[in-house]
Amino acid sequence: MPGPIRNTAEELAQLHSSEARLRATETAIRKILASDSSIPGPLFMAHMTRELAAAAGASFALIGELTGPKCSSIQTLSFFGDGRHHDNFEYDLLHTPCEEVIGQSACCYPANAANLFPRDRALRDLGIEGYIGIPLFDSHNAPVGILVALYRQPVVEAQHTMSILQLFATRIAGEIERGRSEERLKKQARLERLITDLSSEFIRLPAAELDDAINRALGRIGEFADADRSYIFRFHENAPRTADNTHEWCRQGIKPFIHALQNISFAGDYEWFGERIVKRESIVIPSVAALPAAARKFRELLQGQDILSLVCVPLVAEDRLLGFLGVDFVQYSSDWPAEHTPLLRIIGEIITNAQERTRREVQLRESNLRMKLALEGAEMGMYDWNILTGELTHDERWASMLEYSLNDIARDISAWENMVHPDDLPQVKKLLAAHLDDQSSIYESEHRIKARSGNWIWVMDKGKVVERKPNGQPVRMTGTHMDITKRKKAEEATRNLEVQFRHAQKLESLGVLAGGIAHDFNNLLMVILGNADLALGQLSPIAPARDCIKEIEAASRRAADLCNQMLAYSGKSQVLTTDLDLTALVREMSHMLEVSISKKAKLDYRFADDIPPVEGDSSQIGQVVMNLITNASEALDDGVGTITVSTGTMNCNGAFLRENYTDESVPEGEYVYLEVTDTGHGMDQSVLSRLFDPFFTTKFTGRGLGLSAVLGIVRSHRGALKIRSAEGQGSTFLVLFPACRIESGLQTPATDPIVTGSPDVGTVLVVDDEEPVRDVAGRMLRALGFDVILAANGREGLELFDTHRERLRCVLLDRTMPDMDGDKVLERIREIDPEMLVIQVSGYGQRENNSDPFIQKPFTLTDLENKLADLL
Repeated sequence: MPGPIRNTAEELAQLHSSEARLRATETAIRKILASDSSIPGPLFMAHMTRELAAAAGASFALIGELTGPKCSSIQTLSFFGDGRHHDNFEYDLLHTPCEEVIGQSACCYPANAANLFPRDRALRDLGIEGYIGIPLFDSHNAPVGILVALYRQPVVEAQHTMSILQLFATRIAGEIERGRSEERLKKQARLERLITDLSSEFIRLPAAELDDAINRALGRIGEFADADRSYIFRFHENAPRTADNTHEWCRQGIKPFIHALQNISFAGDYEWFGERIVKRESIVIPSVAALPAAARKFRELLQGQDILSLVCVPLVAEDRLLGFLGVDFVQYSSDWPAEHTPLLRIIGEIITNAQERTRREVQLRESNLRMKLALEGAEMGMYDWNILTGELTHDERWASMLEYSLNDIARDISAWENMVHPDDLPQVKKLLAAHLDDQSSIYESEHRIKARSGNWIWVMDKGKVVERKPNGQPVRMTGTHMDITKRKKAEEATRNLEVQFRHAQKLESLGVLAGGIAHDFNNLLMVILGNADLALGQLSPIAPARDCIKEIEAASRRAADLCNQMLAYSGKSQVLTTDLDLTALVREMSHMLEVSISKKAKLDYRFADDIPPVEGDSSQIGQVVMNLITNASEALDDGVGTITVSTGTMNCNGAFLRENYTDESVPEGEYVYLEVTDTGHGMDQSVLSRLFDPFFTTKFTGRGLGLSAVLGIVRSHRGALKIRSAEGQGSTFLVLFPACRIESGLQTPATDPIVTGSPDVGTVLVVDDEEPVRDVAGRMLRALGFDVILAANGREGLELFDTHRERLRCVLLDRTMPDMDGDKVLERIREIDPEMLVIQVSGYGQRENNSDPFIQKPFTLTDLENKLADLL
């Protein structure tokens, strides 16, 4: 092509290219001008990236805002490419082309961008070839972000594209600045709301809740400021440059330092900070590392806590510097907005005012306490003690309480000490010293003090130190004396009641003793009665020894009855409960009762019919009836008089039941009663107080167990026993049994049927730790045709049971044995063979609510035969 023609073609191409660039520029300007400023920030940024990609012919367009510590990262505000918007993300500037852009006017890598920045994975992943980026500046020419165009092909006409980006940059930077301004305003509004909330919370806060409220407030301050710690230091009252860290909030994962930051002196090494806070300046440190050399020690203190930035404002109340409120940044440095500092000072004032109000409330309470002590002086004696000089002054009431006039008492603390009872003085001095050392909020002591007459007066001495020096040394104490002699006498009466209670405990102990004695006696009687019974069976009907053995047997039975009375008193007698008609029971006993009393006495029955049943042991309740009527008969003068026996029901309240001789707490409700009244000589208080003591009797021939047994039986039936008696006026015994409302028919006492004939023979294991008892039981069983295996204790019994259980018919098991008792042995036997018949044997009675086979010692051959025949 000839040269002129070629030149003309090139000029035309350049002209067309210039026109295209001009049209692209005009289009970009129109789109920028057409962008609606009312569109919310995210939508505006999305619109801008889409239009930028189109105007610059870029594969991707990105708008990012500087974030992170020292503006070291970019948070994308919009990222557009491949015809769609992508999710925003944050990335580190290091080792990216964007790092080159920040602080420059523009940066362009027309080709090979991914290879030039091999650590930038995004460039490689997106297949980027060309890169153009320009920084975004706010109105103060501070960098705020970046605008980037990315190309999958090399960039053509890079200069023109950069000019298009520059057109967009101004508009986008203005939008970022506007968004930041809005965010600052929102944050300012949040801080103002925080101030309002805290003001409302602290204005009526109870003193007891103040510390918790301060800690909550510090947390809200820290969260608002995106800080890592917030805290309060309070200066010592007597050392205004020394402070304690009193409250602290830490973000999760941040180490607290409150316990280490105590008694910190802001003079000397930390004077740089101390001078400024004393001048009540707000201290803002954006970079701890940049502190001047004069603050080296203070910088080291902060760096020891990993602090990068901090803000501290003074706490002032009533023109007094009380401490400071601080906020720390540990994870990154912070540019604290200047407009937030005055508001932080307001928050400090709110907290400080609440603390001071609480302090005044405490002072007011102490003042009220002093006033209360003074007002009590109208009824009490008052004193005022100058602790430094020892001078002690009193009022007239204090002196008259001790039978002195005011002028008769020396005004000295040593004179007062001489008046205190020598036995009480050491404790008084100890309590007083503790209060003077501020170990107790009030001094309080009860002690005796000598009156002018020589009598000892009990006083309640209360006082309080009302003035101390700054170092805590007590200066003055005021207090009162109150005469409590009457109260002390009342307490003495209470102690007498406690003596009575211990007496009741003694009776209970006697019951335990009586039960133990009865148990041991029953074991002995088992040997005597059992051998006598066996001997009778071996003698001929005409043998001379039969009468002697029968006397032994009869005496043994009487002794067994005596043991049963002791068991009844102790509450350990055999109780076989049924639902009983008390009226029917007494009616059936009437003939036996009539022959048991004096022939000169008259029995008057007053029965109530249709009464509710009682749950009880017929033989034991029969014993109660017999013992009470026998006792009434013996109380009649010369056996002449009337004994009235009544039955019925009554509803009893707690007050009525509370005073009864069982010393048991029984519930309110309906009770069936048995009342026995005699016209005898009655009892005085000395007799009544010992009436139920075992072996106590007023009769020449009595054993002293009848009424003791009555008490034990009533107690074991969860009943109550009340007595009315006076000397010369007869006595009334009222026995109350809980009423039992049931639908089934009532049962009256019945005797066990006598089973005739011997049970099937077999082998019986006898387990008893008493050898004589074990031997006599074995002989009885052999006499009945059984084979017998004897075991001397529980462990041996289990071994023999395990060895011979295939041929055992039953086990005769003593319930009370050392080491392994019968209950444990029974439990193990049932684990091995649940079907094995085990008959428990004891000198005590059958336990309540226990239906296991049982036979009580002493028993005869016939008793054992009937029991085995019934069970086998």
